[in-house]
Amino acid sequence: MSGEKAWISNGVLADVLVVYAQTSGSACFVIDCDTAGVSRRSAYELLGATVACAHAKKFAMRVAFTRIADYMQVMAAAGLSRALPRARHLECAKVAHYLDGATEIRNVVIARHLFA
Repeated sequence: MSGEKAWISNGVLADVLVVYAQTSGSACFVIDCDTAGVSRRSAYELLGATVACAHAKKFAMRVAFTRIADYMQVMAAAGLSRALPRARHLECAKVAHYLDGATEIRNVVIARHLFA
């Protein structure tokens, strides 16, 4: 695997990275941060961007879940079929939700900034 990724949440603190990559399909890799070729830089100071990012992530996650759930409801049982991509999209959205911090964590980030 080769390439570069920037802006990984808590990447400077992590011992393991979960990387999704486009192969002939999609693949997920778990990579130990001590692996040769993996390098990390110190965290960036982002001023108020952290709060804007938290709002954007909350919005994007809410829209993703809502649209996927709407689709699956319209499709009924067929929406759960692994032959269609939406069930996989829901799984990926859930994984992203937990790996990048639940909505409650984003609310804490926003509140800390607003009331600091």
